[in-house]
Amino acid sequence: MAKVGKRLPPNVPTPLSSNYRPELDVSPELSTSKYHTYQQLIGILQWMVELGCIDIHLPVSLLAQHLALPREGHLDQAYHIFAFLKAHHCSRILLDDAVPRIDHKRFPIVDWKEFYPDAVEAIPPNAPEPLGNPVTLSCFVDADHAGNQVTRRSHTGTFGSEFIALRIAVELIESL
Repeated sequence: MAKVGKRLPPNVPTPLSSNYRPELDVSPELSTSKYHTYQQLIGILQWMVELGCIDIHLPVSLLAQHLALPREGHLDQAYHIFAFLKAHHCSRILLDDAVPRIDHKRFPIVDWKEFYPDAVEAIPPNAPEPLGNPVTLSCFVDADHAGNQVTRRSHTGTFGSEFIALRIAVELIESL
């Protein structure tokens, strides 16, 4: 970055600049050399997400959608993500072993057998006998429904992004 006279922005509280929408960026298109730099940076960021840096997953995915025609603003936001990582390099995922308090009275009892008569709990028949204390896994799902302000597409590219995110979450929980 020093070779091209750029520095990482200071005091970066979020992975993307406030109110930045990559699909609305109309800055100049990148030159060939900057284009390759952008591709490399996005590749590095995608590996960081794969290695567990999940707090940058959405911004990296949004920028990766513009690999075919990146703009100066997209490159600046890639640098912004690196500045965020530099400022928040000690981030951790916390796991709370407490059982969540859920008021089951707030949820009506519904018999879904009419709609799903063959549904059974997905426990393999050859599963070993559980040892130790029981574990409850809870998951909250959110997705970017119709978030693209140009095409009105969801982040996943489909109207059912919430359901796709939920399906993936359930698969991950079942694998645990």
